[in-house]
Amino acid sequence: MIANPDNSPSRLRPRHLVEPKPSYGSIVPPQTQCLLNIAGEIVDILQENGVDCVLFGGLACTLYGSERVPNDVDLLTFPLPHLDAEDVKKLISEASPGRFHLKPSRNKKATWKILQCILTEQEKLVLSSLSNSCKIDILTPGTKDLPRIPSNRIMYLDTYPVMQFPALLLHKLQAWDDRRKQVGYARQYQKRLLDLEDLDRLFKLGEYVTRLRSSKLWQDRGLFSEQFEEASKIRALELCESYPEFAGRFRSVRLLT
Repeated sequence: MIANPDNSPSRLRPRHLVEPKPSYGSIVPPQTQCLLNIAGEIVDILQENGVDCVLFGGLACTLYGSERVPNDVDLLTFPLPHLDAEDVKKLISEASPGRFHLKPSRNKKATWKILQCILTEQEKLVLSSLSNSCKIDILTPGTKDLPRIPSNRIMYLDTYPVMQFPALLLHKLQAWDDRRKQVGYARQYQKRLLDLEDLDRLFKLGEYVTRLRSSKLWQDRGLFSEQFEEASKIRALELCESYPEFAGRFRSVRLLT
């Protein structure tokens, strides 16, 4: 068991940093709700074992109000510092072995395993999946400059813990930058377009973008190191060179001048 005595289960009992319930339009798409249900199961397992976490990636974008249906579940987890993502994956698979399991990577040199959720027949129909499982990405702070968010700063949307909007925006920018460089890997390279779509939709979430315009959140060293902030500015400039329509947006939130 991975125990963190300073943290306690909190998804069903959110702390004070709670955002209003997001607007998904008329209804939550069934595929999105299915992935949210799976994410909720994992959040419950982790928090019952004293491990806090936040959703990020496409599913977090959806919780903030983006209408793109995500493809998987991405979780940033906060175990004790001496433990890593593999320990967290093992905890989840051992807590519910009939629901989650670990699969060896196809890369024979890999030291990590892939966490998968075993889908029910109904879930397979909803997700239009030809596979019996759904991939769950588990990450820990430090990987890809992801921050360690203190328990009292975790945000909740509709009872789900989510990465703060400014951090989500810049990590989507980073994902685009990483994938555009993977020209030799067609599947990853193609995903850069989904990252662009997510960035476009995030910038259209007026309430959250307005907050960025009236604050200095990029200097929040609890979310961004100075190095990551400067790297994000470079990424934003390079994105704007290829997609000029983003230039005004990044200037409006004061990442670029």
